[in-house]
Amino acid sequence: SVEAGILQTASAGAKSIFLIAPSGQNKSGDFAAAVTRMKSSAAVTVVEYAPNESPAFIAAKVTPSPGAVVAFAGNGPEITGIAAALSAKAGQSGSLQFIGNSAWAGSSLLAAPALQGSLVAIADSSNERLVADRYRQTFGQVPSQMALQVYDAVAIIAGINRAKGVQGFSDGTIRTPSGFRGATGAFRFRQDGSVERLFALKKVSGGKLVQLSAAPTG
Repeated sequence: SVEAGILQTASAGAKSIFLIAPSGQNKSGDFAAAVTRMKSSAAVTVVEYAPNESPAFIAAKVTPSPGAVVAFAGNGPEITGIAAALSAKAGQSGSLQFIGNSAWAGSSLLAAPALQGSLVAIADSSNERLVADRYRQTFGQVPSQMALQVYDAVAIIAGINRAKGVQGFSDGTIRTPSGFRGATGAFRFRQDGSVERLFALKKVSGGKLVQLSAAPTG
C-alpha cells in the first residue's frame, strides 16, 4: 500500500521521497525498483528507527527539501509525533506531502492534526467481502488470503475462456494494461510476470479517509 502511494507521487513529479520505517521493515530495494519502473528521477531515501527512539530524534534524521514526499511504512502512535516534528522543521520553506498505508484505515492516526491531508492507497475490498461471505456459507470458516488468490486465478482463467476460448490465452490478453478485478482487488501482470496491485487513492480528512480517485478499472 505504501509503495502504491509512493508511485502515485513519483508519477506526479516528486523529486525527493523519504520512507520512514520501523527497524526490520526496510524494503529500500523494493521501493527504489518501483520508482525506477515509473521512469521517475525521484531520489528515494530510507530512514529506519528503533522502538526506543523519540519522534524528534527520528525526524532529525530526515532533511527534506521543500515539496518533498515523506512516506510511513508503519502505523504506530509515534508517527503522529514524527509528522508534527517534520512539519515544524519544514516551517515556511515549503509543505511536505505525507504518505500513509492501508494499516492506517480505522486507526487513531486518521484524527491526528499533523496527518491531515496525508495520502493513502487502499485496495478495493468490495469483491472480497462478497466472495468471503459465500465461502463462509459453504465451508463454515473465513477464507485465507491464499484461498482468495486461488479464487482470482481460477476466475481469470474461466473468464478468458468464456470470452475468447482457448485462443484468448495469450501474453497480450493476460498482460492487458487494464488488468483484472477479483476478490483481492484490482491488479494486472507486469511484463516480467510479477503482479501489480491497483489501489484507490484516498486522503486523510476530518478523521476519515476521503476518496480522491478510484482504483483503475480491472
